[in-house]
Amino acid sequence: MAESSTAPRSFLIADDHPMVRDALSTALAQAFRESAVALAGSLAEVQAALERQPETDALLLDLDMPGMDGLTGLALLRSEWPTVPIIVVSAARDASVARRAYDLGASAYVDKSASLEEIAATVRAVLQTRTSSTPPHQYSP
Repeated sequence: MAESSTAPRSFLIADDHPMVRDALSTALAQAFRESAVALAGSLAEVQAALERQPETDALLLDLDMPGMDGLTGLALLRSEWPTVPIIVVSAARDASVARRAYDLGASAYVDKSASLEEIAATVRAVLQTRTSSTPPHQYSP
């Protein structure tokens, strides 16, 4: 189901696997009509994209891609762009990784095995909480 808001959204999908980027991009395009979706395959590409579009509505971020050094990349991105919601989409199923991601400022953590509908629902929840004070803190093992 597409979002009914008339404001177009701007998303950045960061994953080093083209098929994952394409799947997430398709899911966001279906869920958020007329949205702009940028793609990145490394930390350097994420940084360049956020320099070009610092008002990105949400960053969907894989922790395991070139330059990230795991959670270190997340911490760096959070410090450089504190207002951009970061949704970690990762294959790491260790609950301590998810907890640490939240500690470092992730808005949500979703397992890559989640359905595209679940991922879109998490993005919706994060976007809704941008105007409220309650973070969604969703974790899908």
